[in-house]
Amino acid sequence: MRSLWKGPHVDFCLLRQLRRSRETITCRSRSSTLLPMAEQRAFKIYNGHRYIFCSPQLQQVGHKLGDFAGTRKRCRRNRKPEAKRKR
Repeated sequence: MRSLWKGPHVDFCLLRQLRRSRETITCRSRSSTLLPMAEQRAFKIYNGHRYIFCSPQLQQVGHKLGDFAGTRKRCRRNRKPEAKRKR
């Protein structure tokens, strides 16, 4: 949790891209906070393997960018196909 008097953490490169570009913004800074000025922008957030597309809404302002790009795979072992039900 970051102190309120310090303000939100936003990477300098991300701020520069927000001010300049109007297109999709690619970023590797998962620890940056989503600002209101980035509300209707399209992001590609790096999760360590590939870039994940994210289009944040107003309710997501204040969250970290890493919250929208998961880094773990979902467990898929021991899944059996669903048996057809007899009626």
